[in-house]
Amino acid sequence: MANKEVSSDCQFELLNSDSDSRVILTAPHAMPPKSDRNTGKLVQMVAEMTGTAALIGRVSRVRMDLNRSESDGQPFRSKLAELVAEKGRPLYIIDIHGSHKKAQEVEIGTAGGRTAPEWVVETIRKVALRHNFSVAVNEKLPGSRNGTIISTFSSIKDEVYAIQIELPQESRDLQNLGKTARLIAEIISKLR
Repeated sequence: MANKEVSSDCQFELLNSDSDSRVILTAPHAMPPKSDRNTGKLVQMVAEMTGTAALIGRVSRVRMDLNRSESDGQPFRSKLAELVAEKGRPLYIIDIHGSHKKAQEVEIGTAGGRTAPEWVVETIRKVALRHNFSVAVNEKLPGSRNGTIISTFSSIKDEVYAIQIELPQESRDLQNLGKTARLIAEIISKLR
C-alpha cells in the first residue's frame, strides 16, 4: 500500500511522497463532475505497483482546472513544484488524462516536442504498441496550451521531461484498468 498525504484543503492526494523514483504521475482531472473518469484510480494503481510518486487532483475542473494557469499558486501546483524541486534528474512527469478517442488509441502530448525529447516519445510509443495500443503524437491533444502541467513544469535543458498521455474511455473502464496500469507501469520502468 502506498503512503498517502491529503492536502488540508482536500485539493490533492499525494501517494509515495518519499519515493526515490524519478517519475511523478499526475491526474489533475480525477474528480467529478467533468472528470477524466477513473484517471485517479488508474494513477493510484500504478503508484501502488511501481512505488512512484503520484499527485491526484481532488478538485473538479468545474471549480478550477488544475491543468491550467488559473490554478498557479494553488496547493496542487505548489506540491508538484515542490516534488520537481526535490527529485533527482533526469525527471519525468507523466500527466494522465482521458480522451474521447477511439478504443485502444493513446495520444502522447509534448507540446510539439517542447516538453520532452523525441527519444522519450519513442520509448512510450514502443511500449504502447507492444500493449496493442495505436499511438498518436501531438495531434488533437498535444498539451501545448499555455499553463498546462507539461508546459509549466518541463525544462528539457534541466532534464525535466513532461509528457501528457491521453487515454480513451475504454482503457479507463474499470474492467480494463489493470491492463492500462500495466502499460503505464512498463513505461515507467523504461524511463527509470
